[in-house]
Amino acid sequence: MITIKIAPNNIKGFLSIFVEDEFWKKIPTAVFGRKISFTKSYINIAEFEDDFHEIEKRAALNYALKILGQRDLPSAQIALKLEQKDISEKAVLHALDKINSYNYIDDGNWVRKYIQYELGKSHGPLLIKNKLLQKKISIDLIKEGLSKISEEELSCSIKKIIAKDKYKDRNKLIQALIRRGFQYENISRLID
Repeated sequence: MITIKIAPNNIKGFLSIFVEDEFWKKIPTAVFGRKISFTKSYINIAEFEDDFHEIEKRAALNYALKILGQRDLPSAQIALKLEQKDISEKAVLHALDKINSYNYIDDGNWVRKYIQYELGKSHGPLLIKNKLLQKKISIDLIKEGLSKISEEELSCSIKKIIAKDKYKDRNKLIQALIRRGFQYENISRLID
């Protein structure tokens, strides 16, 4: 039988697991909790590792559900948050599969809502696309979401900026709109 010990880590928010008095792994308390115990006796390290991976899968799923309970996020962002907590790729994929099977996440719907939010802030399609790419959203979902923006919505966003009358010079107004992610063709139709 092997001995398993759990001790506080010198990094806040983590516990250390020792197998046979040798450091094995650090685990985040945000995912696993502060009190984790292994009640089963293990004959060898392989048996312990198998059991730990099952525990990790359940903990990753619970943590992902907790994140979704606080805020609607796409699967890429949930995966990133789990990976930042040192969760194995296998456990991350398991959690995402379970959440998808429960229909708790809909990346396409999230992208559409995010695009509407950004349009409301008078951001153009190019800026929105870049922000979504930074959030690790697939290019196919981005293209699909951006294709649903109507000319009227774009015009309304551009007109909001023009109405502020902050820019006295036409060229400065055009530059400001381009910086906000609008294309020159859309801008020129409204200010000429």
